[in-house]
Amino acid sequence: MSFSLKEIRRLGQEARRPGDTKYGIYIARPISRYITWAMLRTNISANGFTFFFLLFGLLSCGFLLHGGYGHILIGMVMFNIWYILDHVDGEMARCRKNVTLTGVYLDSMSHYIIHPVMLASIGFGLFNRTGLRAPLIWSIVCGFNLMLITVLTDLKFSILWQKFGSENSDKKELPDREREAHRDTLSVAARLFSLIHSLCTFPNVIVYLSIFAVLDFFIKGDWFYSGVIILTILSGVVWSMKTAYIVLTKQLDKEKKR
Repeated sequence: MSFSLKEIRRLGQEARRPGDTKYGIYIARPISRYITWAMLRTNISANGFTFFFLLFGLLSCGFLLHGGYGHILIGMVMFNIWYILDHVDGEMARCRKNVTLTGVYLDSMSHYIIHPVMLASIGFGLFNRTGLRAPLIWSIVCGFNLMLITVLTDLKFSILWQKFGSENSDKKELPDREREAHRDTLSVAARLFSLIHSLCTFPNVIVYLSIFAVLDFFIKGDWFYSGVIILTILSGVVWSMKTAYIVLTKQLDKEKKR
């Protein structure tokens, strides 16, 4: 069954997730709908496409492993393409009205695989370039930190679901305007933390590292390595402060009263 681009946008893209970034909304989705349009004309399933973009992500890591200035730049460009491809399987499933929990599981699992492998590949690539172990250690720690930030969010919702089940499942996310109004009430410190937290989540991590890869390629130096060090420090601060906040304020216990 074929779909027009307008139908793909209506059926597969309009139900945007609250966590969607501007990169996803204004760059990735306008491009991904064309790929979705082409894939819907084939017999490839949404889950089959998930395996494809997983392999594409691993191929991107292969370029990062080399460590050369050009190879790292190509690898980061490929990861931007990987993020665009990440939208396609969900759009295919929604258009075909075949969204399954297995598909959601596979899509989430691909992120758990690719994200730390990407950082580890960067570390080995910088090790191959410099012969130093420090970049490898920084990159692995960075991957661990970024994974913890993701796990903290997933674990929070997993615990709430186990405790309250469908009792909280009908709660609606705040509309965009209400969420923006809520942000306006945040203190300067809270806004700064929110900005840093956003930087330490995907796809912003990909965009951030891509910028340093471009600087590294055209200016030549330790720009990319410096970017990894900064990201490692910031992500470490984010997950430790987020954990402390959840525990000290007993945030999970307060969710029941919302």
